[in-house]
Amino acid sequence: MPLPLALLILLAAVWLVFTSSFLAHELGHAWAARWLGYRPGDIEIGFGPGLKLRNVTFRLIPLQASVQTLGDPSGWRVSAIALAGPAASMLLGSILLLLGADPGPLHGLLQAVAGLNISIGLFNLLPLPPLDGWRALEPFVYFRLGKPNQRQQIFMHKAGFAFLGMTGIIYLALRGIG
Repeated sequence: MPLPLALLILLAAVWLVFTSSFLAHELGHAWAARWLGYRPGDIEIGFGPGLKLRNVTFRLIPLQASVQTLGDPSGWRVSAIALAGPAASMLLGSILLLLGADPGPLHGLLQAVAGLNISIGLFNLLPLPPLDGWRALEPFVYFRLGKPNQRQQIFMHKAGFAFLGMTGIIYLALRGIG
């Protein structure tokens, strides 16, 4: 059974909003890397099959994004690049809040997209691997404790993903109960 046209339009709009929000976040990282003298690599947005346009791959399910910095930034430069993504998300959210402050036909949409971008920025500041908050603290933790080997880093990132996933599942379950 084919999906109704209205549902397809809604899904396309949601995809566009999430993709644009993640792209703005990753462009913040890329801009900071370039400003600090490093070359940003390709940007990947989402999971699943995708389409590559120039140096950005747009995937079907836009629930995460990444950009790799080419070169080997260290110390405060890693922190600055990591914090630039959440800063870009919160800046975009703030601009959209201002644009949607006056009641009008786009008021609700602008407010919702603003909230999404501010949430993406704040969420990414959590000090958990693989989020930007952890990436900002990483150089200082590693300076003090030493850098873990690749296997330990992979474990930390998997544990961070697992923690975030389980927290989300518990939140949704408790929200459904209450």
